[in-house]
Amino acid sequence: MSRAPKFLFVGLDSMDANLALQWAERGELPALAALRDRAVWGPTRGPDGFYVGGIWPSFNTASTPARHGQYCWKQFDPATYLDFDPPYDDGDAAPWWHALDRAGREVAIVDLPRTIFAPELRGLQVHDWGTHDPLPPGFLTSPPELAAEILERYGTDPVGVCNDAPRSEARHCREFLAKLSRRITLKRELARDLMARRGWDLFALGFGEAHCVAHQCWHLHDATHPRHDPALAREIGDPLLQVYRGLDRAVAELCAAASPETTLILLLSHGVGSHNDGDHLIDEALARIEKKLRHGRSLTLAERVSYLVRAENRAKRPIAGRLRRWPARAFRRSFRIPNNEAFAGIRINLEGREPHGRIRPGVEFDAYCEALARELLLLRNAATGGPAFHRVERCDGLYPEGSKLPLLPDLLAEWNRDAEFQALESPTIGRVEGRYRGIRTGDHRPHGLFLATGPGLTPRRVDTAVSVMDFGPTIAARLGVELGDVDGEPIRELLAGAID
Repeated sequence: MSRAPKFLFVGLDSMDANLALQWAERGELPALAALRDRAVWGPTRGPDGFYVGGIWPSFNTASTPARHGQYCWKQFDPATYLDFDPPYDDGDAAPWWHALDRAGREVAIVDLPRTIFAPELRGLQVHDWGTHDPLPPGFLTSPPELAAEILERYGTDPVGVCNDAPRSEARHCREFLAKLSRRITLKRELARDLMARRGWDLFALGFGEAHCVAHQCWHLHDATHPRHDPALAREIGDPLLQVYRGLDRAVAELCAAASPETTLILLLSHGVGSHNDGDHLIDEALARIEKKLRHGRSLTLAERVSYLVRAENRAKRPIAGRLRRWPARAFRRSFRIPNNEAFAGIRINLEGREPHGRIRPGVEFDAYCEALARELLLLRNAATGGPAFHRVERCDGLYPEGSKLPLLPDLLAEWNRDAEFQALESPTIGRVEGRYRGIRTGDHRPHGLFLATGPGLTPRRVDTAVSVMDFGPTIAARLGVELGDVDGEPIRELLAGAID
């Protein structure tokens, strides 16, 4: 029997592949450059339509959003028409490393984004010590006593919620970057400490600093951004490059700490760019489109009265003895729901699914979706005259199966993100105006990058993008463990060295 392989997985959350490769070529990221020269490497893709909020849950479970149900930090509740903080359960899917743990493999999971903490696992877990987007349980460990040790040796997360970072002065930018650098250093040292404690079959680690700096500091990196401040950029330098250098050093040290038989898989999860979209305008556009599309039933008298006394809150008290305070969207035919803005998420008010459904399932639903998609594709970015959307897809066309499908948007419209949106126009809606007022100047792009080195792997480039759902099945196959019913598949180019 051959020696059992070992894996070190390092996830660099939202580290942009194009920037990373460009800076590696320039000598700014020597560890990445050296890895690429000896790696199997190539592009990756996240779940279509949900590559922002659904990418890490899809990696973690090797399953689609229609099965794990996680696609945004806020999601839509069909029973109330309200947006809520979703409970983070598995849906039809569980993290793939649970199967490794049950099969007796030694597993350590440290700060992988959007993971489910599972106290029943034998292996080591460090949950949300220092991630970009922590889940409500907060910092937890298994074994439980490890938490106190980590806090004593490494302290609490020095960054916290990056949206809360002050940003009005140069010193604020420097403080923010210093905190990101500090967290990279602490995470690197924590990982090296934990790696040395046991002979892990899988040690999986996540870094979230590229994610934070992209959202908050893209305008300082990108001289074409409307909020770019040349003087501040000269004083601060390129924040993204500074963070990427720190991550490159961390990767170099972790590779040096790994044993010779270890296979490294490095994942740059998805890219970044300017925060250009019209998500702040789309719901008003949908309301105007709705006046033209006559599909579906009219409001009943009771619904009209309820609409007049509606309140945009979570109140559940009856009105006039029987009527309930529903939000305004309960009386619409379609409306925007949260989906992290790269794709507009659009929900159809469907009879039998929503309490006040107005579109009938079947033929009418199909016709309405088709008519609405045509209208959306007519929308233009008023600043450029170009189309607002690249495409509009039905979610049940992209994901035909899964118990969580009824909770997802019905239509996914991919924004054309080449320019800022200050107004949408079309013959149907006229002109809808408004500026994006959010604090984030950078946002996500769909494609990522992977690099894998280790025994039995011959350096080469893989041209076809592999799914993030495929990494779990690949590692499991090489460790001789059957995952069962998942949507991902082993990556053929990485299957060398499987257990006999």
